[in-house]
Amino acid sequence: MGRRTVAAAMAVVMIGAVLAGCERDSESGASPTVAVSDDTRPSATPTPTLTPSPTPSEDALFLEAKEVHLKYLEQFVALEKAGGSATLPKSMKVVVGGKYEVMLEKGFSDFKARGLSATPDSKWNRVSVIPAEPKGTHETALSACVDFREMTYVKRDTPGSSPGGLRRDDLQLDRRGSSLVIVEGSSELVKSCDL
Repeated sequence: MGRRTVAAAMAVVMIGAVLAGCERDSESGASPTVAVSDDTRPSATPTPTLTPSPTPSEDALFLEAKEVHLKYLEQFVALEKAGGSATLPKSMKVVVGGKYEVMLEKGFSDFKARGLSATPDSKWNRVSVIPAEPKGTHETALSACVDFREMTYVKRDTPGSSPGGLRRDDLQLDRRGSSLVIVEGSSELVKSCDL
């Protein structure tokens, strides 16, 4: 497996870890989850994230990458709240591509098959986002820390719930047409948001 494939696969590791936790916790009554939905939008709207105003050092490309990441997070949480999906909705496919898209689709399909979801009142916050060095021929990159500790995950027909945690995203973006899309990256649970 090539480096880029491994990095794309890492994006799903967080989903798999949460899913595995749900499976274990289902016996104890607690169950964390991550989910995605079909083209139908869930009725609950993701909580807006507060991002500091741009500083003079933030160039236009980085600002565009930050916006793509924010849209990605909104779609990610909407899919979690919807309980997963066999395929990624169009709203997610506009912000991801390549192997990253394939890995996310597999992760969210597994999420749906396992009956996992985030509760409609779950909240999240993007704590920080900074530019990162693009790898290989990628156009730009970023690192971000996202607080999912106010997300609540449940498993269908199973009592109890589990909270989310802090997540670090390291993402590579390329241009598809006139838009940036996330094409490679990793997400991992972390103890603090130090970037």
